[in-house]
Amino acid sequence: MRVCIVKATQKLIEAQSLATEGTLLSNAITAGYNKDDIEEKIVTYSEFAVLLRTPDVIAREEAEAQRRQTLQILSLHGSRFLMQSKRQPQ
Repeated sequence: MRVCIVKATQKLIEAQSLATEGTLLSNAITAGYNKDDIEEKIVTYSEFAVLLRTPDVIAREEAEAQRRQTLQILSLHGSRFLMQSKRQPQ
C-alpha cells in the first residue's frame, strides 16, 4: 500500500494500492500541499491501519463504546424496574 502523509503529524492525505511512485506526491501537491511537508512511502496493511486511527476516529470509537455501555446499563436498570413494578400490588 502506497500512502502520502504530512511529515509533521503523520496525517494521511491519500492511499492507493496500485499507485506508481510519485503519483500520490503529485496529487497532494496539486491539492495544495507543500512538497517539503509531505512524504510518499510504502506501508504494510498493519501500518496503514495505524494511520487510519486518527484522533477524531478514536474519539468516535470511544463515544460509541460509552453509548453502548450506557444503553446496556439503562437496559439492565429498566428490566429491574419492570420486575419490581410487577411485584407491587396495584
